[in-house]
Amino acid sequence: MEKVHKEILKKIIGGELKRFRENEIDMTQEEFSEITGLGPKHIGDIENGKKEIQIDTIFKLYNAGFDVNKAYEKVKKEFKDKGIDITKK
Repeated sequence: MEKVHKEILKKIIGGELKRFRENEIDMTQEEFSEITGLGPKHIGDIENGKKEIQIDTIFKLYNAGFDVNKAYEKVKKEFKDKGIDITKK
């Protein structure tokens, strides 16, 4: 995946995580960090598209209720709208 695509991906996933945390479960980063085991700064960095998400982090977010599949669908749609097919191998 090209670097520019990775940056877009990080921003979309981060935005979805922030939307989930603020709107669906109504938690601060500090509160969310308690249930995920991730530090508040780590969560903020993900939400702001500054950090790539590692597989263990994905599982922690999933276990805290973050819908990874819904986020992936948002990613696919955003890329499709930009004329990029990320489903190709």
